[in-house]
Amino acid sequence: MDGTSMATPAVAGVVALLRDAAPGASLQDIRSALLNTTDPIPDLEGKTVTGGRINATAALQALAPPPVPDIIPVFPGWNHISVPKRLAAGDDTAAAVFGALTNTSGHSVIRYQNNTWITVGMNESISPLSSYWLYTAVPQTLPYIADLNQSGMFERPLSAGWNGFGVVGTDLLSAQIRLSPVNDTWTYAVGYNPESQIYEEPIIHGGTGNQSDSRILMPAQGYWVYMTADAEYRVQQ
Repeated sequence: MDGTSMATPAVAGVVALLRDAAPGASLQDIRSALLNTTDPIPDLEGKTVTGGRINATAALQALAPPPVPDIIPVFPGWNHISVPKRLAAGDDTAAAVFGALTNTSGHSVIRYQNNTWITVGMNESISPLSSYWLYTAVPQTLPYIADLNQSGMFERPLSAGWNGFGVVGTDLLSAQIRLSPVNDTWTYAVGYNPESQIYEEPIIHGGTGNQSDSRILMPAQGYWVYMTADAEYRVQQ
């Protein structure tokens, strides 16, 4: 069995893989990606079209479109925001999420944890379930790159008293559902309206009317959540 006959089924398999991974790519796109991303092999120089060996991972990366960032709008004044998705590796730091924020009037990004205000360092990891306060004098947007894999367990400790909190996922779900992992210990959830710069009416556990826990906890918004005791918040996506 010569080299060509052995390579043919391998190439066909890679082509099938690429077509599944990039269904919008044409056969010419796939061919170009394969030819332009080979690993050079000196012994093959001048003997094959590329002088190299197929690199399926590199070809897949060449075909994959650049990730489209999600966006969090921010408004003049203080904003209480959260990131509702797991961020992509390399794009999961405060520098990546908040680095482009302008007109901050010298204010740092801050968060509240364990009854303490904490300045967010640029190397700090940004993750769902936490919330962040930031200031800007002008309206703008914060783009962030979400990881392709959003499945798994998300968890964080919540302390007795007030906690900064944000939801995981972009489904529009009620406070009753969102806070069910700590159903026995949460009592209030309070949002902040950055456009009007005032707090929203509180959501009360078991409340009715305007304070009903059937109200939605909005993705990308930060909330104050009051706990009667320490608890571990865990949710499976």
